Amino acid sequence: MNLIRAIATTMLVLCPLAAFGHGGGEHFMGTVKSLDEKAITVETKDKKEVKISISAETKFEKSGMAATGKDLAVGEKVVVHTAKANKGEEPKAVLVKFGTPPAGKQGDAHGPNGGPAHEPHAH
Repeated sequence: MNLIRAIATTMLVLCPLAAFGHGGGEHFMGTVKSLDEKAITVETKDKKEVKISISAETKFEKSGMAATGKDLAVGEKVVVHTAKANKGEEPKAVLVKFGTPPAGKQGDAHGPNGGPAHEPHAH
């Protein structure tokens, strides 16, 4: 019984931290239409364009490895994890993933080439 309580307590503590790790906002999946040092515009699968701001704190990941914004190009498939935004605010990128998913990660819900068909979603 104590083991069950310990597991339940651990899950209650760790689950919210996992959502916070990605910024707690929406995820946008699609193709980069334009980018500069301040923003990425992503065209989602339903053909909507979303402008997402980037900053020095934004992390980039290409094929599972650390990257920079300079490694990203127009036409790339991306998944952008954003911080929770207030109503009416432009989304702010926390993590931008692109490239081929690492071996064993095909179909990962957070991978640009194997993720689910729905988008965006919030944690």
